[in-house]
Amino acid sequence: MSKIILTYKLKSGVSPLQFEAWQREFDYPSMRELKRVISFVNHRVIRPLIGENPPSVDYIEVIEVSDMEGFI
Repeated sequence: MSKIILTYKLKSGVSPLQFEAWQREFDYPSMRELKRVISFVNHRVIRPLIGENPPSVDYIEVIEVSDMEGFI
């Protein structure tokens, strides 16, 4: 098994609500159709662990696949 980690930075004018609606309506159903995907989860980044600067990404998606070569 392998894990793929994707990061998302929302474009100006795209709200978290819009992005999360896209995830529910398009991303989740698409991921469920892929046979090599074991699991996937999305996390909204709300603040950095250390420091005061805003986070460099808005969302992190972790995809677990059974076969990386077959997935790519």
